[in-house]
Amino acid sequence: MMASSSASSSGSASAFFLLRSALSLARRSPLLVLTLYLAPLVPALALGQWLKSALGRHIDRYLYSEGLAGGRVLDVLVDVMADPDAGPSMQAILGTTSTLVIFGWLLRLLATAAVAGRLVDVRTLAPGQPPRLGLGQQAVAGFFPLLRAAVARWVLSAPAILVFLLVLAPFRAVTASSLDERWQFWGFFVALLIALPLYLWARWATHLSVADALAQGGDRRSFRGSFRAARGLLRRLRKPLILGFFFVFTALLLHWLHFALLGTAVALGSLGAFVLQQLIFLARAGLEVSWWASVVEMRTHLTASPQPASGADADSVASSSDSAQAIPDSVEAVAGTGQAATDTVE
Repeated sequence: MMASSSASSSGSASAFFLLRSALSLARRSPLLVLTLYLAPLVPALALGQWLKSALGRHIDRYLYSEGLAGGRVLDVLVDVMADPDAGPSMQAILGTTSTLVIFGWLLRLLATAAVAGRLVDVRTLAPGQPPRLGLGQQAVAGFFPLLRAAVARWVLSAPAILVFLLVLAPFRAVTASSLDERWQFWGFFVALLIALPLYLWARWATHLSVADALAQGGDRRSFRGSFRAARGLLRRLRKPLILGFFFVFTALLLHWLHFALLGTAVALGSLGAFVLQQLIFLARAGLEVSWWASVVEMRTHLTASPQPASGADADSVASSSDSAQAIPDSVEAVAGTGQAATDTVE
């Protein structure tokens, strides 16, 4: 049984209480925040060092330092590669960059699996009981459940993508006829708001299935479990949506701060801009740890929620049976939880 307070285990716990519990759990896990912060930093530093050694003297010659400091990395690379005498070929740059990006993605996936596994352990084991596995072992155990759930999320996100495109289409048509770009901007905003609940539904379902798979020792049911969780969440989506909107808008705020920082990078100087940028990345890592903590808290809450009385009529019994299928077979209860962005806070 979960090693949690009675209030947290209660089926009547509010979304605010679940959020507070998740933030508290994340605050007690600085090592996990550092893990998610370093995972993308290592390949990024490797890529930056390679670009510096390959293009450094050419960038100095073309006075592109200001452009790089302002975040216009792609513009600088395109201009440099347009000159046949500027250095490495486009093929060499794209090959090295794609290799490091794939490596970074795999490293980030392993780090996320380690974080999710450790949070599940902290939440489910008795106080003072050591984790079942080290971070490295948890990363390996959770890698494939997380990968399978990622595939399931693409499938479950299809309704959100379809709704987004359908809502955006008339705004784009008006933009094309009126040549007023404001219509497309507002169309994007409205389509995003309408499609966001569907996306959050898919994200919660897949991440809940991952948390359940990790609680069962990294079993192989995270793909099918995502669809069971999605079905169960349809009846109990209010609290996951409240938490999901909090994380989405917090992630958007961090993205806005990041781009606002890029606009002042020259005035701050390269060192000052780098330090502030890394602080924002650290905040993003903390937000993602908080998201996974909320997934674990939501799983505990849904697992502990009371079931209908045994004397209920046939319809109630059928409803209870459907709810029992919501999270993978091991959790015999409705599941639902999941994040944001993002992107990752990926």
